[in-house]
Amino acid sequence: MSKKFLFGLVIIIIGVNLLLNAFFSQAGSLIAPLIFIVIGYYFYQRGRRVLSTIFFIMSAIMIFDQFFGLNFIALLFAGIFLFYGMKLMKGSSYEEQSNSRKRRKKRQLQAKQKRKRRVTEEEITSNKMDDEDDKWDYRHDYDFEEELPFKKGNQRIDDRDVHTSSRSDDPRIAARSFNSSNGSSEKTRTTYSTGNYAPVIKRNILGDIHYNREQFELKDMTIWNGIGDIRVDLSRAIIPEGEHIIIIQAVIGQVDLYVPEDLKVTIQAYSFIGDVSIFHEKHSGFNQQIHIAPSDYKQSPRRIKLILNTLVGEVRVRSI
Repeated sequence: MSKKFLFGLVIIIIGVNLLLNAFFSQAGSLIAPLIFIVIGYYFYQRGRRVLSTIFFIMSAIMIFDQFFGLNFIALLFAGIFLFYGMKLMKGSSYEEQSNSRKRRKKRQLQAKQKRKRRVTEEEITSNKMDDEDDKWDYRHDYDFEEELPFKKGNQRIDDRDVHTSSRSDDPRIAARSFNSSNGSSEKTRTTYSTGNYAPVIKRNILGDIHYNREQFELKDMTIWNGIGDIRVDLSRAIIPEGEHIIIIQAVIGQVDLYVPEDLKVTIQAYSFIGDVSIFHEKHSGFNQQIHIAPSDYKQSPRRIKLILNTLVGEVRVRSI
């Protein structure tokens, strides 16, 4: 956002305020909060986080005081004390819950590894039994051809009957069919059990939300943040097959997503005041909306639908 754009925006706000004041007597109280919001956003774009936070807080104080008749400073300090007090009281329970989640994930990982090893051992055993059966059938046919006579008294013995009866009475062939049927059913049960998962829903009032430090299993996600930045790096995600939906909504802040180049995504991005930058396309100003959908999106085995909204801030999607 340039200085000319900033001054032009302030002049527009003043003009709109005067126009509304001509029809509504209470509209004059809107000008100062809106100007402080615009100035705060200007400093935020310049990387001046401290100054932008000060202007945002001043605009919030004016809005709460003029429209709701509330003391914002008292509410802010009360909320801070309540938050940290509850955090100290429940700190031990949070640690216990995190430890239990880690232990549960570890047990699930061990169970998956055991199932994979069992399926692999059954496949190896089945292949060995196939090789042994082929060798045994060859020796069995050879013995019948060499040792059994073609006539027994006045009755002729058909080779096909001898071979068919010998194979049907072989206990190893029955065992092999039983093991292979059990193995296929076990694989089906494993695939069914790993397909179920619950979506992720995360809400935050003040602070940043990051999914870019460690690997994580991607699920359907809904993230709501009041004031702060949101960063999600999909290159660190373990993405199962199918379509996944990620919904991110922010009131004031910046939304950053990093998408691998080989991943198919469809994007719906919206910003009321701020910039929207999707790959190589960028729009600035008011009420900006971009929708991108590749033609081969539905044919991709792994695909993600992104819905990104912010009231005041910037939405950026980059490929890596």
